Amino acid sequence: MNDHLHVGSHAHGQIQVQQLFEDNSNKRTVLTTQPNGLTTVGKTGLPVVPERQLDSIHRRQGSSTSLKSMEGMGKVKATPMTPEQAMKQYMQKLTAFEHHEIFSYPEIYFLGLNAKKRQGMTGGPNNGGYDDDQGSYVQVPHDHVAYRYEVLKVIG
Repeated sequence: MNDHLHVGSHAHGQIQVQQLFEDNSNKRTVLTTQPNGLTTVGKTGLPVVPERQLDSIHRRQGSSTSLKSMEGMGKVKATPMTPEQAMKQYMQKLTAFEHHEIFSYPEIYFLGLNAKKRQGMTGGPNNGGYDDDQGSYVQVPHDHVAYRYEVLKVIG
């Protein structure tokens, strides 16, 4: 199994492949140089990309590239927060409903801080205000799902 991220240069642009899972069977730290000149470090073997290279990649991709998507391009992935850490740092950006809900999740990966959040009510109608009259979830772009995923758009 190959668990490295490769960024290759071609005549007309960049090709990027991001690892979608971690192989936890290899617990030793790896530090190697790949043929493309990038140095890999860490348990997952992700390459370390110099900051100036990240800046040039960001300029080529435009301002729509988020910092989160750039993290997967060579920096070691951040560990999740605890609910207590998330509340301490971001309490003012979370809804009153989220102040209670967040403690049901042991690990917090994403908070949807830039979403136009719905103000849910515990015990309120339509799943606390998060569903429509037909019982379907009302999607809010850039909000979280289970404090782990970001809602980007409806695809089906």
